[in-house]
Amino acid sequence: MPAELEKKLQWFNSTHNFQLRSSTNTSSQTNKKSDLFSFEKFIQRLQSFSLRTYTSKPIELSPPAVALKGWHHDQAHRNRLYCDKCKNGVVVDLSAAQTSTYQKLTDTFVQAIDSSHSVHCPWKYQQCPSSMYRLQELSLPPTLAANSIAERARLIDSNVKFSIQLVHPLSDMQIDSLINAFPDPKPSKESSILALYGWEFKSTSSNHDLLLVSQLDCAKVSLRSDKAMDVVREHRFYAPQLMPLTQGSNSNGVEALFALITRRGRKKHLEESFILNTVSRQDVLKNVKGLLSGSYQS
Repeated sequence: MPAELEKKLQWFNSTHNFQLRSSTNTSSQTNKKSDLFSFEKFIQRLQSFSLRTYTSKPIELSPPAVALKGWHHDQAHRNRLYCDKCKNGVVVDLSAAQTSTYQKLTDTFVQAIDSSHSVHCPWKYQQCPSSMYRLQELSLPPTLAANSIAERARLIDSNVKFSIQLVHPLSDMQIDSLINAFPDPKPSKESSILALYGWEFKSTSSNHDLLLVSQLDCAKVSLRSDKAMDVVREHRFYAPQLMPLTQGSNSNGVEALFALITRRGRKKHLEESFILNTVSRQDVLKNVKGLLSGSYQS
């Protein structure tokens, strides 16, 4: 091979390898950045909070509100938040606030939460969407949402061998509607209520501990055969099951989920599908007629 040609080949190979490495590094950096804003990472940040060391906060400064903005809780220091990315921190302490100054101090801390990331931190310019902190089944069609809840209920049934005592706000008619929304085999009444309210069974290292958890507010309950469990009160105050679905909404997350999977929700879903399908059929007929007349419009 001529020397000049060999030099050109070496130059091409070195340039190509450099571009390949650059492309791989850029892709890796992009994946790492997007991973920061993932649902899994959000849950990890949320799990860092303890109500013993991060106490008495309004909704604007609640664990999910600040976790959506990239903050972890430093349990070694009361009310302290820190960013795992830029290592900055901020202490959110409202204990000394008077009634007349409480909202003003809350607003000050909300601004501090937004501005305390370093200038090079990705959280300075982006945060997780608020829609991330909602019941995931609400994004599903009614049948799939019902299947997801039923699966959670069946897992409770298969692991809890005693009769569960519950305190809950549902009427007998609502319970019947809930169970009728599930496919066969039907879960028990108690596990169906638990699953609707977001509780799921979690395995532990001990065979004697029966643990129920709520992933979205990191609440935990040890089930006991001699004690009733309150499906509402065992949640933390900021749980999406209990919060209004949207600002100004009269329905909380559980009520919206119940409406979705029961007959009323299914009927609405079918009506909306029928309307969309009717519109689509009308568009098809219109376009076919246009093609035949030579006046088709997309």
